[in-house]
Formats: sequence, structure tokens, C-alpha cells
Amino acid sequence: MSPRVRFPVWVWIVAAAAAAGAVAATQQAPWAWVLAPVALLLARRFPLEPGRFVIGVAVHAAAGLVLLGAWTPWATMAYWDLVVLISAIEYYRRFQALERQLAEAQLLALKMQLQPHFLFNALNAVSSLVRRDPAAAETMLARLGDFLRLTLESTGRQEVPLREELRFLESYLAIEQVRFRDRLRVRFEVDPAVQETPVPNLILQPIVENAVRHGGAGRIDIRAAPRDGELVLSVEDDGPGGEVVEGRGLSLTRSRLAELYGDASRLELDSPPPRGMRVTVRIPLCSAS
Repeated sequence: MSPRVRFPVWVWIVAAAAAAGAVAATQQAPWAWVLAPVALLLARRFPLEPGRFVIGVAVHAAAGLVLLGAWTPWATMAYWDLVVLISAIEYYRRFQALERQLAEAQLLALKMQLQPHFLFNALNAVSSLVRRDPAAAETMLARLGDFLRLTLESTGRQEVPLREELRFLESYLAIEQVRFRDRLRVRFEVDPAVQETPVPNLILQPIVENAVRHGGAGRIDIRAAPRDGELVLSVEDDGPGGEVVEGRGLSLTRSRLAELYGDASRLELDSPPPRGMRVTVRIPLCSAS
């Protein structure tokens, strides 16, 4: 998980002091509140921020002198306090926008790492079929094209409804069905109540891909249900079991969950008896917006 930008505490201290000063000034001169629209307009046009600080101070100093000459020192004090308070609020808004942009960039980078990982494995599978079963290789390429089309349609979205994620998954499994044929058996158990629940885009594909590889194309059970305020997604195979190893796909999935939900999400791996491996994802149960 990438380091987050830390918001400077001194901005809160300055904002609190400015708010207290504005209240004190307007108590002495209640009419000074009429300066708020002027302070808002000038503070947004000439913010007190790095790179524009000197110009901002000059403009607001001139405005303060005009108020001092026209009215009272209390008007000047109220104006400066309002400018500082508004500048602090604008700084915080821009900081939040920066954090969102950084988080979106990080999530996009993680998604871009997942896609080449999947494509490499899919193209390897196609190459293994080209000579021994050209018809199957052609079918697999066609279904890979369908999957990539669905992926492009969701570009830029970090979350999609679960029903859409399952559609992606079915497209991916259609590719694997060509490769493994009757050896791959998939069963879905999805509670209808969570079909519209937002989930991370392409969250299930790397987990199911891991199950296909671990289980050697046996049975895979995919479940989704609400539980105690969470959406619980699980993928279980009937492979040989044994030591649980987290590969690249699962590691990237864990990173994406941490970026999207922080400590409110979990990715758990275990080996249920008598054999096989199970990957469980728990995320907050949110309604579609």
C-alpha cells in the first residue's frame, strides 16, 4: 500500500485561530459580517498558498488598508481572519482532491498490473492449443476478445455491481472451459439480495484464476452473501490442499482492497477439510449509488 499524503496539523491550528479572531472582531463590530462575501471572493481569487502567497498577501493587505480607512480596525481584523479561514478551508478541499487522485492512480496502477498478468497466462494457454487443437485455440481467442471488450467497457470504474462482476467472471470462465473442457466444473451460489452491491472491478477473476491453477481444473464453488454488515465473497476449489501460498494475483488483490476500503476489508486464505483451498473476501456491504 502506498504512503498517504499527510495533512499538516498547523493548517487546523491557523484555521481555529482565524475563526476565533473573526468571532471576536464581529462581536465588536457586528456589521463586519457583511465583509464575508468580499473575503470569500478575494480569498478564492488570490489564495494564501505556496506559489501565490506573496501576491495574495499584497492584495489582501491593500484590501485591509481600504477597510481601515473606510471603517475601523475591527473591520480590517475581521477581513483578515475571514481570508485566513477561507484559505485554510480551500487548502483542505484541495488536499482531499489530491488524496482522491493519488488513490485513484494507485488503484489504476494495480489494475494495470493485474491485466498483463492475466493476458500472459491466457496467451500461454492459447499457444499450447494452437498445434494440438487449432479449433479450440480459435474459440479461446474469440472468448478472450469478448472478455477484453467487457474490460474496456468498465475502464475508469473502480467499483461495479456484483452482477456485472459475475458477468466478467463468466466470460473469463468461458475461456478456461475451452482449455479444460469437462475437467472444470463451476458452481455459483449468489444471494439475489447482493446482486447490485458494489464490488471492486475485476476482484474475482484473479482469485478464480488462482483456484483454477491450484485445483488443477477440478470443482470451483463461488459464493456471495451478506453477513453482519459485510459482503462475503468466497472461492473454493477441491485441489490437493496443503500449504496455502499467496501468489502475485492474490497479493495485488489484497493491495487493491486495502486501497479501496482500508481496515474495513479482509482477504483470508485457508484450507478447509478434507482438501482444497478457499479464498474469502470481506468488504463493507454498501448500497449501489
